Amino acid sequence: MFKLLQKQNVDLSSAIASESYLFLDAEETLSSFMVDGNPDADLFRMILEPLLGKAVKGNRGVAVFGEMVALLWSEKKYDAAIRLEQFWNDLKKVFPFTLYCAYPIEEFGGENLAPLLSEVCSTHSAIVPTESYSGLVQTDDRMKQIVGLQQKAKSLELMKNQLENQVQDLARLNQQVLEQLKERDQLLLGEQNARLQAQSANRMKDEFLAMVSHELRTPLTSLFGWTRLLRSGNLEGATFNRALEVIERSAHAQKQLVEDLLDISRISTGKIQIDSISVDIVSVVQEAIDAVRPSADSKSILIQLEIQSSPSTFQGDPIRLQQVFSNLLSNAIKFTPAGGKVDIILKCIDSEMLIIIRDNGQGIHVDFITFIFDRFRQEDASITRKHGGLGLGLAIVRHIVELHGGSVHAESGGKNQGSTFTVRLPIQPALKNQVNREPFNLNQSEINLPSIVRDSLAGLRALFIEDDADTREFMTTLMSNWKAEVRCIQNSADAMEIFLKWRPHLLVSDFSLAEADEYSLIRKIRLLNAAEGGLVPAIICTEYARAEDRIRALSQGFNLYIPKPVEPSELATSVYSVMALVKGRN
Repeated sequence: MFKLLQKQNVDLSSAIASESYLFLDAEETLSSFMVDGNPDADLFRMILEPLLGKAVKGNRGVAVFGEMVALLWSEKKYDAAIRLEQFWNDLKKVFPFTLYCAYPIEEFGGENLAPLLSEVCSTHSAIVPTESYSGLVQTDDRMKQIVGLQQKAKSLELMKNQLENQVQDLARLNQQVLEQLKERDQLLLGEQNARLQAQSANRMKDEFLAMVSHELRTPLTSLFGWTRLLRSGNLEGATFNRALEVIERSAHAQKQLVEDLLDISRISTGKIQIDSISVDIVSVVQEAIDAVRPSADSKSILIQLEIQSSPSTFQGDPIRLQQVFSNLLSNAIKFTPAGGKVDIILKCIDSEMLIIIRDNGQGIHVDFITFIFDRFRQEDASITRKHGGLGLGLAIVRHIVELHGGSVHAESGGKNQGSTFTVRLPIQPALKNQVNREPFNLNQSEINLPSIVRDSLAGLRALFIEDDADTREFMTTLMSNWKAEVRCIQNSADAMEIFLKWRPHLLVSDFSLAEADEYSLIRKIRLLNAAEGGLVPAIICTEYARAEDRIRALSQGFNLYIPKPVEPSELATSVYSVMALVKGRN
């Protein structure tokens, strides 16, 4: 202030001498009336009223310039500074004077101080924008300064808008990051679920392989054991027949195991076939009962069939339907204790036929009944389980029933409450010009053949190519019993020479011979003329049961494809069929 007055050519020495100019140290004066960080009204008046009273004597105009509020503001004592402003305004009501308060504008930086700045301004009658502005006398200089200030204000506003845009961009970026993190978490969760599913599938695979090993080894034990006892020559009478019965049953168990695995493979690839012919459903159910009756009798389980009503005709596949009912009955007998009971009820309701199989066995746990028809699933899959099986039968049942347009449902009251399986099949009219096929009977003799088939085998010259010695011996014995001439050789290397010399009526070859090309022999034979045997009926008998293997074999020149294992009667019927087929073509 002293320097500013000097620039205005004020004689400060004369003013001080005449007491026209009084000055106090702002910091010392402020501290004299501050109490606990706030200005005290009484001390303020006690210090300043005597000075103002002396200054206004003689009606002199008095101007007061103070920096005490600026000191408080710089110390961030905003409320104290505004309170001091109010003290000055109260003092103006007693003494006439003009008050000038100096505030550094940089102390008001930030939007949070804008309300306080407005409050400070409201305590003053006039505001001068900057310290430098008050020093400008000329109007042009002031206008230039105002224009500069306006330009700064616009720049600050632009900067503010840019910062706001940047804040919005950061907010969007933050949202994108959050979404990416959420997506990553979802992917991680999906990967964890996939890993758990893979672990579960791997565990089920291990359990299944363990069950397959068990189910294969169990009948093999009986086969090997009884075979060795038979070879010892010490078995006679009932024990001898018992040995044959056990061997036959064990072999059938092995065959059934393979058939179930093949059926599951066909189901997975959608290649399982269903014949559609007229069916006597009562006969199919009765034959299924006959097939499982030995198992039921061994446990003294009573099987009762109740026919409430049955359709006169039904369209379906009798062999596959018998497989359904045999599986359901076998399960009922397996899980029913000795002396139990199994009921089969057959009835028609509207356009549906119901086959109900009910037992009083161990029942199904409520938590497992939902998965009862899933493949490879068993209620007890532990190595200490009481009952055998692969957990495939009911999955095959459901698929076959669904292929017939029907459904199958399981119910149980829980442990030791028995179980009920209900098969629902739609009743369809029989197709015209269809011949009823005699259902397959598991109990029929495997060796008894129709006379027309047996007569066709007598005198037949058959050349067998088989790498397994036991199978060669079996084929030789079997065909010889049917009065056929048989030659069995181990590989196809010697087959062409024997074929040309012996001129067989039939060729039966194994596919799995360890040679570079298993089909080379049949191709060479098909290049011969009819007199040399180029049209000889040829059957391929193999353990490979894939559709592509069958198609390739037939395309190479074989007339018939038979998957192993093959029953004696099936082999005889196949030989008769292929001989008749080729003869008819020629």
